[in-house]
Amino acid sequence: MDDFLYVNDKPIEENYISHDKSAYLATVSPGNFFTDDFSIATLTDNKQTKIEKGQYLVLNDNRRNTKDSRKFGLIKKDQIKGVISFRLYPLSHFGFVDVD
Repeated sequence: MDDFLYVNDKPIEENYISHDKSAYLATVSPGNFFTDDFSIATLTDNKQTKIEKGQYLVLNDNRRNTKDSRKFGLIKKDQIKGVISFRLYPLSHFGFVDVD
């Protein structure tokens, strides 16, 4: 475990959580992590190792809050009830979001 999100075995840069991550890690003992380790296998009770077409992994941008796919698993497209249209944070991306 190294506290990084990987997509297709490549670490993803998540600048938007770096401040919260640093603040949290400053309050805990060395060796603790901001996000508990998980994999697609652990989310699916070892039934899958990859996200299949038509499935989605939903992650809370507040990574300490696990009310996301880490709790309820992968979701299907027909379970998505809304789309993002306006972003508040990070402020560098404040504004309307292009939706395809």
